Parts: sequence; structure tokens; C-alpha cells
Amino acid sequence: MNRIEEIIKERPHLESPLSFYKKVREYAAKCEKEIDIFRTEETFPRVIKTLCDFFGLPKESLHFLIDELSEKGIHPFSSPSSIYRLPFYHDELKEDEKKRLLFLLSKPFFLRLKKDKVISFAEDGRCPVCGEVPSISRITEDNHRKLLCSFCEHEADFHRIGCPFCLIKEGEKIDILLDEEDIRVELCNNCKSYIKSMREEHISKYEDPFLVDIVSLPLDVIAQRRGYIRRSPNLIGVLDIK
Repeated sequence: MNRIEEIIKERPHLESPLSFYKKVREYAAKCEKEIDIFRTEETFPRVIKTLCDFFGLPKESLHFLIDELSEKGIHPFSSPSSIYRLPFYHDELKEDEKKRLLFLLSKPFFLRLKKDKVISFAEDGRCPVCGEVPSISRITEDNHRKLLCSFCEHEADFHRIGCPFCLIKEGEKIDILLDEEDIRVELCNNCKSYIKSMREEHISKYEDPFLVDIVSLPLDVIAQRRGYIRRSPNLIGVLDIK
């Protein structure tokens, strides 16, 4: 993760999200090892413990989530989306904080879903592995587009031009925002959604497309201030940029 420190020096205004991104990656790696060892009913409590240890949360304040899963019959390995959408009340957490917490809790289980790299994204733009929608894409050297899922991180082909949310294919209905590195945001004027696109040189430079997403957070700010909607969170669980 030395690359993170280098980027922070180049972009000190992004120190907080970049540091959090590093911690999320370390947390997910730790959970992966624990899941390999404890693939039992003890797994979810251990993931909660790891989450609390990494992010400085009091364990007792989240223990009730174990009972919530049990009462609703949610199995984390087969239905990580149900963890992400788990309704619960917590008088000290705002709605966006709850969604971020649930994203982090569900992330290790999304990553355990079986991936087949030959499976393209569905015609409705949803991930064929976990059923969620993407918010970033990669443009290959031969000018094809691959969508990337922020939840399970599956990457696969989708049609090059158009919006993966409302599925229009008319390029004239898509506006483009570019930053200084030519990382782009495709703004759909039909459904007011947007998706980021990055080329191979961006991914090679930053070593991870989800890191490119964090580096280009200023583009999210501009797009959202113009009234466009991000349909899925970035890797640190942020959907709406305040």
C-alpha cells in the first residue's frame, strides 16, 4: 500500500478517503483469511469483531446485528445483498452511516461469491454474480467497455456506448466530464445517472480501478451538484458526496 502514501503526497486534499480506502482493503484481506478458517455460524460475529477492531467501533454497539440476521433468516454467504439492505434502527447513526456500515459488513461476503470471468453483465446492466449495479467501467486498449461491480468486484463486458441503468444507446444523450487526467464521467440525460470510465493507463498508474474511483472523487462532487445520481457506492461505501 505504499502507493497510497505516494498519492496522498500528490493529493493531500484526498488524504481522508485514501487512508480509509487503504484500511478497507486491509480489513477485507483480514476477513478473507478468517472466512477461510471459520466458514461456520461463527463467521459473521468474527467479521463484526474485525470491523470494530479496524475502524475503532465499540463491539457491543453492533452485537445486535447478529440477532437481526438470525431473526430474518439471512445467510451471509448466500445473500450478502440482504446484509447490505438489512433494515435496523440505531439512534446514534445517520442513514448514510448505516448504509456505509452495512456495505463494509457485507463486503467480505460479496467477495466470496463465485466469479466466472466469462459471464458478461446482464442486459439490464446488473452484475451477473451478485445482482448489484456498477458505477465504474474500464475502457480496454481495443476500445471495449468492461463494467466493474463495487460489491463483489466482478468485471465483464457490456456494450460500449450508452447508459447501463436506463439502457439507452444514443450517444447524444450522454454528456462527458473529464478531470486533468482524462478520467471521465458519463452523464446520462435520460435517467440522470452517471458512471465513471477509466482507461488502461489510469489503472496501470494507480494499480487498482477502485483506487482510481477514489482519486477521482472530485468528479463525483461535480456530477452530483449538477443533479446526477451515483447508483452504487465506491469501495469505501460512499454513495452521496456531501
